[in-house]
Amino acid sequence: MKKYDNFLNTILLLLTCTAVLSGCTKNNPDNPAETVSVEETTESPESTESATEPDYLVYDEPFILPMIFPVPDDADPSEIRKHYTFEVRKNGVIVCYDKIGVQFLEADCSWMEDISSYEYRFHIQDYSNFDNDSYCDLFVTEEIGTPDSPTRGKYFHFDSETGLFEPWDELNAIGLYIHSSLDSHTFERRLSTIIWENHACETKKYQWQNGKLVMIEREYQYLVESENPEDKTYYSNFFSYVNGYEELYKREKLVYVNHAEWPVVTEIPIK
Repeated sequence: MKKYDNFLNTILLLLTCTAVLSGCTKNNPDNPAETVSVEETTESPESTESATEPDYLVYDEPFILPMIFPVPDDADPSEIRKHYTFEVRKNGVIVCYDKIGVQFLEADCSWMEDISSYEYRFHIQDYSNFDNDSYCDLFVTEEIGTPDSPTRGKYFHFDSETGLFEPWDELNAIGLYIHSSLDSHTFERRLSTIIWENHACETKKYQWQNGKLVMIEREYQYLVESENPEDKTYYSNFFSYVNGYEELYKREKLVYVNHAEWPVVTEIPIK
């Protein structure tokens, strides 16, 4: 029994130290204002020269086991999200529950090497609901987008039974940053992706159907030669998808007169 107690105490000590070193603090329940901190030590000049400066952007002390926090049946999802914060490292994201590190999600966030601001390491691309369960899911940026390329990354689905984030194969198959919105009429979750490339834009719209993500519409907009050199003209083709079949149902001509902010839109008959 004594060996078991020693083993349990060792696990608790390691878990507490890990949460502190990961950038999250552990509150003292007897004194909410008191937090656990790591004391700074002063090294001699000789040891400073020979020591290698630690890379605070790399998380190299994995947790022994993730800590679970099941969501009560009567919980308010908007209140649940307040418990979670995140800290991004080059090799993934530390998930914190009430500022205590409870889970590590692996992801390639090496883009952080090019970010000068220390505070930017707390950045999460999106922490919002990507399905219809009312709980916020997580998108972790792996490749920051540009005007000619989309943002890419990994999705993690929130599991209310454990309070943990699990890799989401359904959305990771898309891999792009997905815009999430709620249809004001049907209250169904709508997802969409946008890709700009060579003066062309492709927008894909998705909808959850029986637990599966299905593409329901695609818009392809491309630049064409304008009659007036001062104008910019685009064509937009709209496609619908039913049972996997694509059908062109609308075509529009958009003219930005003298580079105006809003275009003049004309619908073109489909032959």
